[in-house]
Amino acid sequence: MVSDNLRPVMAYVDVETYNKIEAARKRISRSAFVANILTDVFADFDTPEIRA
Repeated sequence: MVSDNLRPVMAYVDVETYNKIEAARKRISRSAFVANILTDVFADFDTPEIRA
């Protein structure tokens, strides 16, 4: 079951970036690994309210 607080994100990256992700993520799923990176990158990013 997926939390109501999560939203899908899809992206295409170049082969070099993909290979770096594969080398770094080890046994963590690709989507979880990338989600953790994005969460860390945007942790201190201040955003206005987003209206649906």
